[in-house]
Amino acid sequence: ADPANLRGFLSLLGRLVRGQPVECADLSQPPTKVTPVKSSMVVARRGDYPSRFPDTLTALTARGCSLARVGREVTSLECLSHLDLGENCLREIPAALGDLPLRRLVLAGNKVRAFPERLFEGRVRDTLEELDVSQNELSALPPGLCRLPKLAKLLAPGNNLRVLPDSLGSMRSLRMLDLSDNALQYLPGSVVELELDWLSLSDNPMDGPAREIHVPSEVPSLVALAGCVTVATGAQLTAEDVPRELLRLLWASGRCRACRAPVFPDSAPWLRASVRLRTLVRPSGVLVHVLGDTFQMPLRALACSRACLRKQEHARV
Repeated sequence: ADPANLRGFLSLLGRLVRGQPVECADLSQPPTKVTPVKSSMVVARRGDYPSRFPDTLTALTARGCSLARVGREVTSLECLSHLDLGENCLREIPAALGDLPLRRLVLAGNKVRAFPERLFEGRVRDTLEELDVSQNELSALPPGLCRLPKLAKLLAPGNNLRVLPDSLGSMRSLRMLDLSDNALQYLPGSVVELELDWLSLSDNPMDGPAREIHVPSEVPSLVALAGCVTVATGAQLTAEDVPRELLRLLWASGRCRACRAPVFPDSAPWLRASVRLRTLVRPSGVLVHVLGDTFQMPLRALACSRACLRKQEHARV
């Protein structure tokens, strides 16, 4: 409030309390124009990038501004739901972005090599619907990404992705997936559980062996066995319940393709088979692939035991 107006108001209030007369001239006129609340902002040049943004922002676009870092001027915007930081020079993404209620996050055209482990553990876990990390330097996607219940659009072309999380199939809301122009040799077996409307896998090598079986030489650790039991119970654990390292282990779990029992990729047998590419999208969906929709896509299907491995070996994955 303006100090002069505040003093005038207090003086007027005192006169009213004392029963003194008040003239109409003593009353200030109501404002003829109300300043609108700023909810969106676009920054197109580095020189226009402010040191602070309005707290009321719900949408912020700062593309091509040569940003090398994301500071508190962004991570403190508690109302922000749409953030576009594409075409900058970002190498790291602050974990604090995960504390914002983001529905759309665009990081395309940067130099990001990895996500912070806690990025998808905050408020964003329950709000994010679209993630665009196109044209970065990612070699893997974190398992925590597969725990976003509302994520419908995931764009990650033009990276260096070699493997995908085995829990990818748990993303029930995912409808659009772009993994083109990466280094993928196979997909996790759980991908057949997705209900995609649009899929692009073009420009990936996919040149692994058509058929391969792997059986670990060592028995699973007690931690892995306990983790399987925990996942099977459906317990929703947080960092307050167990150490964060164990929490990330639980997130990395997959499912046996034969019996749906939880398994951990590092200690589970697996079978590399193939599936017709067209089956990975809905009948009315769009499939983008240079080899056509009859191409047999290599899959790595996990098993909880040798018995389930044999079942998969004699059946189509």
